[in-house]
Amino acid sequence: VGRCVHWVQQGVGVFFEYDTPKIVHIRSKKIGILSRSVQACVIAYVVGYVMVYNKGYQEVDKVVSAVTAKIKGNILTNFTNEELLNVRPEWRDLYRRVWDVTDFVVPPIENNAFFVMTNVVITPNQTRAECPEVGVWNC
Repeated sequence: VGRCVHWVQQGVGVFFEYDTPKIVHIRSKKIGILSRSVQACVIAYVVGYVMVYNKGYQEVDKVVSAVTAKIKGNILTNFTNEELLNVRPEWRDLYRRVWDVTDFVVPPIENNAFFVMTNVVITPNQTRAECPEVGVWNC
């Protein structure tokens, strides 16, 4: 019986021992009980509160993703002279043309959507340039 009690005491003592990262073997029941209590509290928090009480295994989050839509094709606009009555005759060729994807998808990247142009206003004789800060502005 004395051996059995000694064996149980050693088993309990080994359970409540605490090892540091430098592998210092500390034989203190107070520190061992503190160490195992902290570990038990962490496990109880994760299992009991996060997983069971808050149903952390069912937690959902807002989806964060990106979708790219590639639009292909060309468009031919071939208006008659009757349809372009309000347009100057020298500008009518600007309306009769082939449009590429870069012409009718503006802007090329948009958040959560894409935009396909269905109406266009052509401004002839308009060019992109840099105007001088002083002097004559002919831009």
